[in-house]
Amino acid sequence: MKLQRFFIKEKLENLKNGDNFFVIDKDLENQLRKVFRFRGGEVVELFDGSGLNFESKIVDFEKDRTNFVLISKKQNQNVSVVEVHLFQSIIKKDNFEWIVEKGTELGVTTFHPIISDRSEKKDLNLERLNKIAKEASEQSGRGEVPEIFAPIAFSDAIKGFDGKLIAFDQDGLDISAKISGFKNLRKIGILIGPEGGWSEGDLQTLENAKVEIVSLGKQTLRAETASIVASAMFLI
Repeated sequence: MKLQRFFIKEKLENLKNGDNFFVIDKDLENQLRKVFRFRGGEVVELFDGSGLNFESKIVDFEKDRTNFVLISKKQNQNVSVVEVHLFQSIIKKDNFEWIVEKGTELGVTTFHPIISDRSEKKDLNLERLNKIAKEASEQSGRGEVPEIFAPIAFSDAIKGFDGKLIAFDQDGLDISAKISGFKNLRKIGILIGPEGGWSEGDLQTLENAKVEIVSLGKQTLRAETASIVASAMFLI
């Protein structure tokens, strides 16, 4: 039976099987007791971002913390061989949240909200986005929660990235003609414009930075669709 998974901030990698430990987290304690109705003796899977899964038995609950005993630990196998860093122009709140949720499930390494000429807004609720990423990591079996950066100007976002940057635009070269050359890449930055696409100024910035510009095909995709399709090409 598949165990219910929960992300915790405490680091457990140095524990041995049979060790007792406490997790001080009021939200987790409330989720275990009141949402899932777990009781002492039931088993869950915890992960702490180290790449390990920790099968743990609930001993009992105390105020704002939970007492566990470690049953076993093992390496998480749900790890992509390529790092995908998604540079997404800020779009409507619900659509951006959907990108974070689905991108996390796919295995996106980091999310970089960027402010381009046609961005509809300039800020995001990072606390909510991190909560969405945490829950999507728990659900999908990931061994870590992706990092979500604060919004940054588009021109600044592409400076200093030490992987391959690929921008998607409908007028770019069809990616089907280029994808074989991307297969051996191990760190990729995907840049997706806002609704309405990149402005002429944005495209000039990309050209000046020598960022390769490709297209997903003839259809005009919504920004959130393009983000997930582009990410999946390198992660699935």
